[in-house]
Amino acid sequence: MRRKNVISSLSCILVVIIIFSFAYLPMRIMKNATHDAGVVSHTYEVRKEIRDISDVLRSIIYLHQNYMFTGIEAFRFERNQAVSKLRIETNEVIDLVHDNPAQHDKIKALQAAITNYFLPFILNEEELPRFIYSRAQFVQLLNHETTLNPIFDLVQELDRNEADLLEVRQRLLDATIQKDSFISLGMGFAAVALLVSMFGLYKIDVEEKEATSRFLRHANSEVEKANHMKSAFLANMSHEIRTPLGAILGFAELLSVPVLSDSERIRYVDVIRRNGKALSQLIDDILDLSKVEAGKISIEKIDCDLEDLLLDISQMFKGKAEEKHILFRIETIGYVPKSPVSDPLRIRQILINLVGNAVKFTDAGYVAIRLAWIPHPSFKNQGDLVFTVVDSGVGIARDLQDKLFQPFTQAEDSTARKFGGTGLGLTLSRRLARLLDGDVALKESVPNVGSQFELKIPVAAPTPEALRLPPHLHVSHFTEDHTATEGDLQTKREAEDESLTLKDVHILLAEDAPDNQLLITQILEATGAKVSVVGNGRDAVTSAMAGGQDLILMDIQMPILGGYEAAQELRSNGYQGPIVALSALAMVKDKEKSQRSGYDDHLTKPINSEKLIATIKHLTRDLPLDCHHPSV
Repeated sequence: MRRKNVISSLSCILVVIIIFSFAYLPMRIMKNATHDAGVVSHTYEVRKEIRDISDVLRSIIYLHQNYMFTGIEAFRFERNQAVSKLRIETNEVIDLVHDNPAQHDKIKALQAAITNYFLPFILNEEELPRFIYSRAQFVQLLNHETTLNPIFDLVQELDRNEADLLEVRQRLLDATIQKDSFISLGMGFAAVALLVSMFGLYKIDVEEKEATSRFLRHANSEVEKANHMKSAFLANMSHEIRTPLGAILGFAELLSVPVLSDSERIRYVDVIRRNGKALSQLIDDILDLSKVEAGKISIEKIDCDLEDLLLDISQMFKGKAEEKHILFRIETIGYVPKSPVSDPLRIRQILINLVGNAVKFTDAGYVAIRLAWIPHPSFKNQGDLVFTVVDSGVGIARDLQDKLFQPFTQAEDSTARKFGGTGLGLTLSRRLARLLDGDVALKESVPNVGSQFELKIPVAAPTPEALRLPPHLHVSHFTEDHTATEGDLQTKREAEDESLTLKDVHILLAEDAPDNQLLITQILEATGAKVSVVGNGRDAVTSAMAGGQDLILMDIQMPILGGYEAAQELRSNGYQGPIVALSALAMVKDKEKSQRSGYDDHLTKPINSEKLIATIKHLTRDLPLDCHHPSV
């Protein structure tokens, strides 16, 4: 009996131990796993915040450089916002690493370096010139790495320390999970029924944590890949910006040499103009791509004059093609509607990228644009407008073709070194085409033979009139023999466009920047126009109401009275003459605001002299003699 009692007591004790174990062990397992997972998650959060600091630092530098290069206040505003974000991020990291004295001290050192060196360098509130003319200032601005390298080194050291800590804590989490798994399995042999329920729940919890861990490791890998792509893009972008900027500054200095001949001065000015346009196009591509990615770009649906569009493309690239001794031609295949409904600005932008690439990568032979119309089988007056850009250039190897439409990349690194470029053109073209419900695709490419890109856009064609291209577009029939003959290369335009003149047109220019006043006045007076200049919106209103001008060119941002307010005041006072905005504000919302304020058109800076003159001529053609006078 006594032995039985002892066994019974031991059995009861064992049952109590088992019950207690199954009541306690799951709690201990969950507590340890949750604690370790929380520690790992906390380390990921710290590392993310440190990388955010690095990204914000680079963003501040990028915005500050753009502000210094262009003087655009929007860049300064965004830079200051990024500075505020940097301060917040730094304080958050200090709070996150309060339990890690070594990291805490390094973060405090980083905060001190940012406060004492980085921000004073960026937020220098001394009067700075709107544009950088001094070579010394330019070198000082772009060689800021000497000051900033210690800060980025400290950020990288913080990131490495967190990465090492993350690896240790991840191993601890894995070990905890493994140990608790063995304990749970051992207890399961004592009570199968209890094991089924508890182990099932535990297994789900473990799988979720392992999935989270895999996701975080994958996310970390993607972040590192994105950082690498960003660094490569910034390096390439720095090269693409510095190259034309260096030419502009260098030839601007050469223009000050007094012994230059007239022909040399003209040549230097042409170099400055060409590089300025290249720099402007680069900035436009970057801004357009960012707007596409943010979903902020707008698409129009209006009648497209294909003849004018193709004429514009021809005038833009025929000179470059002649310089390279290659044939440039445009042809239509069958019936093509003259005025389809789509967005002509975006179609033009895509064609400029495709044709520009074709001309750039072709050293001998030809570049051709084929235009075709594929009607929709079910819907009348609907169909696809297909532009095919064909060249006999360097071509693209098959294993490199998949990289073409990735942002910030080119087929291979040697392409950027040999031909230049940022790798934005095809990416932007495809995204714009897809916003138009179409696409851009590489149809065929053979190394050393040539490439064929296709732009297909669905459009409406409400008018039956077919496109007939004028002969001065150098249209030729496309044959199997693609070789450009010497006679083809020497073909002259049969009809020239009428020269744009503004003889006896009286223009009131409202512009507060003296350099822009001089530039615009020189451009307009060279065409025969008569120009009166005022420096603010208030003087513009006074002069305009006094009469005597055919058209007003007015900046948006001016002292005393801004351009929007001046235009509204003129219209409210009965002024009926044309008013044209001439501003560095180039967003769609800025142009829409100009229209609402009473402007007839909105032109952007840098100034395109041909477009400026054409716009003025269009708005002053057949203008009533008393249109500029207010209604009485």
